[in-house]
Formats: sequence, structure tokens, C-alpha cells
Amino acid sequence: MGFPERLAKLRMEFNMTQKELADKIGVSRAAIGMYEIGRRDPDTDTIIKLTKIFGVSADYLMGISDIRNPYNNLNTSSKNINTIEEPPLDEEYFTIEDLKAFIKERRKKKNKD
Repeated sequence: MGFPERLAKLRMEFNMTQKELADKIGVSRAAIGMYEIGRRDPDTDTIIKLTKIFGVSADYLMGISDIRNPYNNLNTSSKNINTIEEPPLDEEYFTIEDLKAFIKERRKKKNKD
């Protein structure tokens, strides 16, 4: 399944019209329609907005991967590190660098205690 099909499927899963989605990401309804039939490709900023709205990775959205959100797997992996609790997240997503910084800070704190 490629980007056009994934976009249409996700939009329907979220019970959104093309117009509603277009308004959320700042494009025209026609642009959404063109994305969904494969006649137009979104720019990088639009892809990022779509991933945030639908809570999926860009790889999933573009049809590169079948894993909706690989970041969910990081929380499971962190349970294996006994000095780490679930990281406090201000946003739904975080980068590997954010996770590394969090682990480093937790280790510093543990060494002080």
C-alpha cells in the first residue's frame, strides 16, 4: 500500500473529510484529493503535519514500512533498563537523541544518589 492509499485510509479511520484534513494542514481540499489519487506528492512540511495528525511515522505514511509508529516500541525497550523509568514527554514523539539525553541525565542523577 502506497502513500495515496495510506492517506485515504488514515483520513477515513479518523472520520475526517478531505476538507477537514485540508484545513488542519493548510492545503486545499483539491490537494488532498490529488494526494489520494496519486496525482500529486506532498512536500516535506505537509508529510510532517500528516504524521503528527495521524500519529504514524513518515515511513508508514509513505508506504515504506508497515509499522505505524516505531516510537511506541521504545517504551517497551526502556523497561529492560532497570534505572530508567518512562521518560516524561512534552510531545507525542521524541528522537533517539532525546532518549539518549534522558538516559544520560537519569544515570547522572542515580550516581549522585
